[in-house]
Parts: sequence; structure tokens; C-alpha cells
Amino acid sequence: MFDSSAEKAYQNGLNVSRFSQLLNDNAQGYKYYWLEAILELSYKSDRDLSFDEIFNLMIFNAWYSVTYYHLRLGPVVNGKEVNYLEHAVKVLNKINPGLDQGDIQADRIKAAIINSSDALHIDKMGLCNYVPHRLLTPFFKEPGLEEGLTYIKNDSCGRLIKYFSTLDPNYNLLYIILDGRGLDKKIRLNHNWKVFLAENSVIIKDWIQFNKTQYLQDRNPGVPDIARKITAETENERNLESVRTLWKLFSKVTGRPLVDIYSMEYIQENEVSIDHFIPRSYISNDELWDLIPMDKSLNSSKSNRLPNWDYYFEFSNNQYLLYETIFPSTKSTVCEAIVQQFYKCKKYNLSSLASEKLFVSGHNETEFKNMLKETILPLYHSAELMGYEKWTMN
Repeated sequence: MFDSSAEKAYQNGLNVSRFSQLLNDNAQGYKYYWLEAILELSYKSDRDLSFDEIFNLMIFNAWYSVTYYHLRLGPVVNGKEVNYLEHAVKVLNKINPGLDQGDIQADRIKAAIINSSDALHIDKMGLCNYVPHRLLTPFFKEPGLEEGLTYIKNDSCGRLIKYFSTLDPNYNLLYIILDGRGLDKKIRLNHNWKVFLAENSVIIKDWIQFNKTQYLQDRNPGVPDIARKITAETENERNLESVRTLWKLFSKVTGRPLVDIYSMEYIQENEVSIDHFIPRSYISNDELWDLIPMDKSLNSSKSNRLPNWDYYFEFSNNQYLLYETIFPSTKSTVCEAIVQQFYKCKKYNLSSLASEKLFVSGHNETEFKNMLKETILPLYHSAELMGYEKWTMN
């Protein structure tokens, strides 16, 4: 991660090479979240950091990936999560009804974590046995620190804490662990390393995110765009306005009112919302083949769920009607206004190979619908396997 020039810039005894090995041997992914939390908390204070507050931030930073994007952080054995961090998120959502529905503000999630401390205690204590001392393993591979490495390998945290007090400060460990009970234990960052973290925070954060992305991709094979599923998506990342305009123009040009495929009722012009048939949290894009007009009030009800395929794949009828309006069989029926709006969507809503194959002239109805099904059904089944809940309008 850091080259020799970086080492020369820190002539205060910091072993940057050992630091670059911190994320090695990360079987459960805890080290990414632990180091990320330390980096974030160290910006804000010079005080010692408790295990409890670090774990709270780890749970928060994992919440979106587990809840909104349905990613696995670790293996499942006999139907149960054995990753403490993933399990903690599931427990949090279970005892806080509605926390996993809709657009939830960060402050509400953080407050729920603090208020659920008793329920999360077992998972946090499990984390205590793994990451705080094991992260330091590379530093204890230095000659003269073999005793400390033995304590780490044997998970003898108590003995390791006593051992810290015997060490020469010139070893410049990233942090030491202070004695305490359970989650009240604290870490004390080395001052020189704290300066290093602050001065290289952007590089270090990107390094953590890169490694975390690779880890999550291995845990979730086949899931698209993992890099975007590490943090909460912002509204600015969505590009639906051109599509909304396209569907409204379709209605105006054809004289057909827009129909909500879920309620089968007409959508009033000021109530037109655009729905992702397969949730955006899974496919991570705004491709035209996945987008359909929907009544605003129903869109919040469907939320981040999969529509029942057998009931609702008839949305392909609507998609073909739109296609036929953009690419009519005879040139005399071409509407320049809708064609121009279609090309306005091209930058954000027609970027995938599937869109390039679907939205070109020459398809008859059967060809178009078969291609649409071949595009969507594999993604639909994959989202099912990831645990996306089915939705049918009541």
C-alpha cells in the first residue's frame, strides 16, 4: 500500500510495512470494520477508545450492507449466521421493528444500536475474542516480540495486556489495549500512528474499502456492483427524472393513461413515481428495462422487495408498448419528441449491454419480451437467493 518513499517520510520508528499487513488473514471480515471504525473515531478525539464504541460503529458501518443490500459478511451454518457482526445487525433489526424498512436516517440507526446494548452484548463479546488483539499480529512478528505473538495466537488477551506494560515504547505499536472489564476495555493509539492516520486518512480509507470490497465479493459471488454496497446510497446517485419524463410523454403521445401494474389503476400525472422491478439495492443501476411507472403511495409500500413474478411480470406488456412507441414499425408513425427524450435517457438509463440489445429497432413483440425475460429472470432468482423478500399488493 505504501512505498519506500512513505517510509522515509516517517522517520519516527513507524513500521509502515507492518501496517500494510494489518488486513491479512481476515477470515470473517472483522478487521476491515475495526480498523475503519478506529480511523473514523480517531479524527474526532484524542481520548482512549472503548471496545464498545468501536463495536457500535462497526455494527453501524455494516448495517446498510447487511440490511439494505442483503450481503453476507460470513458463512451460514445450519441456517444461522456465524459472523458476529452480521448477526448483530439481524438482532438489531429484529428488536427494532421498522428499522429495516424505507429510508432510515443514520442517527436513528446509531440510536437503536446504543439502546439495544443488552441484546447486542453476546455478539460484541464474540468480537472481543477476535479482532482487537489479532489485528496487531503483524507488529508482533518483529524480533524480540515473540512472547506477545504467542499470547495473540492463544487469544490470551489478559496476558497480552500485561505484556504491553513491559514493552519499550520505541516498538511503536499501532495501539495498546488497556485493562478493563469486557466491553469497557479501551485502546490507546500511539501518537505517532495517530498523526500517520490523520495525514494519510484518504489513502487508508480507500485501501480498507478496496480490501473490504474484494472480501464481500468472495462472500457474495454473482452479486453485482459490490463496491457501491458498502455504504448507504445517496439520492444523488439515482437518475430517474428522464425516465419519468419519458413515460409521461409516452402517455401523451399515445393517449394511453399510465397504469400501475400492481394495482391496475390509472396513475395521476402528479403521482407518477418510477419503480425498479428488481430493487435498485440489488442491481445498482437505473436501466430502462427494469423501470416502470408506479403510483407514489404504493412505491413506499413495495420498498426494497421483489414483486411476485407470476403476478407482475406482465409489466413486460407495458415495456413493449413503450418500445413500440420509440421504434414503430413504420417511419410515418415516428414521434420525434419521444425519440429525443429516449436519447436523453441514454447516458444514465441505457448503459448496459442488455439495454443496448433491447432498445434497438427491429424486434417484434415476442422477441422483445423473450429478451426482457432472459435479462431479468436470472437477476430475479439471484436476488431471491440473497434473501430479498417477495411482495404482493394486498
